[in-house]
Amino acid sequence: FLDATGWTPKFDQNWLNDWDEGRLVPSGWEDKPVTWVSRDDAAAYCQAVGARLPTSYEWQYAAQGPEILRFPWGEHPNT
Repeated sequence: FLDATGWTPKFDQNWLNDWDEGRLVPSGWEDKPVTWVSRDDAAAYCQAVGARLPTSYEWQYAAQGPEILRFPWGEHPNT
């Protein structure tokens, strides 16, 4: 994505702060989520790959699930 589009963030103070030299995925991190990414960064990625960000309703459903739980992990905060 970065090489294909030349994307650079508007605010780059922490841009890919956890990556080696800000461009290389650290060894063993291939399946971990990317951190220090803004909504604009995520939206640009989605546009580049023909996708979209979830709506607020979709986020809510993903967090609560079909059971409409109070917390993603259940009904009690310290479970």
